[in-house]
Order: sequence, then C-alpha cells, then structure tokens
Amino acid sequence: MKKIISAVLRKGGTGKTTTIMALADGLAIRGQKVLCIDLDSQMNMSMAYGNFHLKQNSIFNVLVDKNFNIYDAIYPVPQEYFSGLEVKGKIDILPANSFVDLLQKELEQKMRKEERLLLALSKLDGNDYDYILIDSGPLPITDIVITNVMVASDEILLPARLEEFSYKGLELVWPRVQMIVEEELNPELKLNGVLYTQVVGRRKISNCEIIKNFETYAKEKGIYIYNSQIRSLEGIVSSQISHQTIYTPRKYNRTATLKDGTIIKKAFTSQTEIAKDYDAFVNEFLEREDK
Repeated sequence: MKKIISAVLRKGGTGKTTTIMALADGLAIRGQKVLCIDLDSQMNMSMAYGNFHLKQNSIFNVLVDKNFNIYDAIYPVPQEYFSGLEVKGKIDILPANSFVDLLQKELEQKMRKEERLLLALSKLDGNDYDYILIDSGPLPITDIVITNVMVASDEILLPARLEEFSYKGLELVWPRVQMIVEEELNPELKLNGVLYTQVVGRRKISNCEIIKNFETYAKEKGIYIYNSQIRSLEGIVSSQISHQTIYTPRKYNRTATLKDGTIIKKAFTSQTEIAKDYDAFVNEFLEREDK
C-alpha cells in the first residue's frame, strides 16, 4: 500500500464523497490501483459506484469481526462506470450498507476499538493498491468510527465550503489530529490539505473574510490549501444516478441561426466544469506527491 487518505469534516454537505470519488477516478484513469472505503451511513459512494450498498458483506463485517476475510467485502467497480474512457488502473470498493449505523455501538464493546480499521487494512497484500481512499460521514470528531479512520490514515484531506461552519470544522479536526499523534495512536498522521468546494465565483468578495480565516489558520498550523478550487457541484447528481464518472464527457447540442435564416444544429461533447476543476485538483495532488 502506498498511502491511505481519508476525507474528514464534522460539517456535512462539503463535498467529501464527491471529492473522494473524483480523486479515486482521476487516479485510476492515470494508472493507479485504488481501493475506496465507504464509512458513511448515507452510503452515497456505495450507491454511486453501482449499488454496492446492497451487498451482504460490507465494512461493517470487516470492523466488527476480526476473523472476517476483508477480501470477501471488496468488489471491483465495473468498467462501464468509466463509460468508454481509457482507464489504466482500477478501482475496488469496500462498501457500506445499512448495518454501518450500528458501528458506533458495536465498536465500543471491542478490544483495541480505535485500531479495528488499521488492523483490517494491514491484512491486505501491500501490492494490491497504490492508494486507499476513505469516505467518512459527518460524525462528531470524537466518534469511534472517525477515530478509526484517523488511526488508519496517513493523511486527512479536508474538502471545505467557504462558510463559517466549514471553518469551525477545520478548527475541530486539527486538535483531534494532534491528540492522536501525541497519544501515539498514529504518530505519523498528517493533514494533506484543504480543498475549497462549491465556490461561487473565484474568491468572491462575500467570501473574503472566510478565506482570510482559513488562510490565517492554515498558515499558523502549516496546513496546505490547494490552489485548485471546485465550483458548483452541478452535474454530480446525474453522474451518480447513471453510475458514471464525472470525467465522462457530456453531450451538448447548440443551435445557430445564420443571416439568411438557415438554422444550423451542432452536437459536441465536452467535460463539465466540475470535471475540469477536479481534474486540475488531481494533477495538483499528484504534483505534491512527486515532491
């Protein structure tokens, strides 16, 4: 395994699932072997990749039963998901199902309850995946499930909207990371960076104060803020419903009327704006990896 990265933020609606999937898809297209883990009880990632939330085996089995074979809950994402795109790598998914809601109660009764995910992932062959990406739910930062995610991760990625609640979420995550490092639950845990999502207008005036708060806090703590920004999530719902990656070019029709009254119709394909934004983010992510 090369690296385990999770998306964590107490605030919901910041684009955690979309960002993890966009990163996974972008890495797979570029030749990386990726395992996605869904630890969100909403199961959005499991549904979007192809209704894997209906599978009998899930992350619940992996975390609750230490003797469970983790490979029995890992499923390949079908090539149809990439809809004709050339994919040099692959994506597998360890899905969530309806039992994930019970994890908090179940794990509280277990020995080494903070390390269940770490121990499970240690059973994977080191050559199976280049990246393991974990999607977590909007749970309290002290929740045992989130603690498991942090203990198992190498880095935490923070998708954040330019709003006060997301900023406060960052202020909650950072002390928790420090505590896990200091208590040696995961001495090497780091923050990968903050990615602004759902940005309406590039650094719009109304967002200036929030941006200032983010950047002041990030500079003080040594937290990276991505130059790439994600605009509105328009087009995400249709991609998820059709079980296709956001990078699949969309078909558009345009009509033009010439001076003589002739109407010309032209069909063309192009990536959506959000796909272009996430593509830039994946490139920046990999540039930082190379450094």
